[in-house]
Amino acid sequence: MKTTTDGPSRLQRRREAVQLHRIEGYEFSAEQHAMFEMFDREGFTDEQRLEYLRTRARARAGVPNAAE
Repeated sequence: MKTTTDGPSRLQRRREAVQLHRIEGYEFSAEQHAMFEMFDREGFTDEQRLEYLRTRARARAGVPNAAE
């Protein structure tokens, strides 16, 4: 399932998501903004983005990598 959306639509969706989070009282950190900018700059596919986020969440939770 390769689902890459390029251009303004991806950027517009992110801006809308950030705004919705702001309305709910949650502000994205500078680190989170930088991460999404990196995804765009490096041309990550949706699948690559999800894997990056999963790996990051596992590391923060102290869960060992399944590949180890």
